[in-house]
Amino acid sequence: MPKREIGVLIAAAGASSRMGFPKALMLIDGKVAAITLAEKFLLAKLAQVFITLPDAFFAGGTLVKQLEKLRIFAIKNRFATYGYAGSIMSGVKLLRPSSLGLFITPIDSSVKITLIRLMRDIAYCFSSRPLIIVPDCHHKAGHPTYLSHHFFNELLLCHRYLGLNRLIEHHKRHVLKLASFDDNTLININDQQTWLKVVIAKNKSQPL
Repeated sequence: MPKREIGVLIAAAGASSRMGFPKALMLIDGKVAAITLAEKFLLAKLAQVFITLPDAFFAGGTLVKQLEKLRIFAIKNRFATYGYAGSIMSGVKLLRPSSLGLFITPIDSSVKITLIRLMRDIAYCFSSRPLIIVPDCHHKAGHPTYLSHHFFNELLLCHRYLGLNRLIEHHKRHVLKLASFDDNTLININDQQTWLKVVIAKNKSQPL
């Protein structure tokens, strides 16, 4: 029997007001961030990759077409008034009923493929039980987060928890904190100065 699929949701529908331009268009590893991050999940053999983008990207833009060629599904945030929670709700609605679970990550995540694969393998090993996996770096929660299908109905009501972190806290007995010493899991690129630091750091090391 083939393994049940694990979905991926990359949230990139925010206004990026502090950044000055959409984060999905940041150049990371020589490609726009939307493609760089999504390809990591594809390389980890995760086939249902969704990315929420601002509405403007769907008006004849080239990025959506590039994503489609890679079988990355660009979607609108149907619940934009709820921000990040709305992106999550939009993605969960498109998951196949047979999906095992869902990775959730913001567009500015610098996660490495090795961590994605480790989280994926743990998810398959404990597929029959409710499970939330959170990278733990220096006692801080990083990205991405994995939630098994047992939480899909609650993810559809994520806004009622006032965000993903509150939902996770509500189910802390099911949380597996995965020790990580990779500071990349904690990166949040909120302005161009931070973005440039990330690019410079990556140029000095291996991209994966």
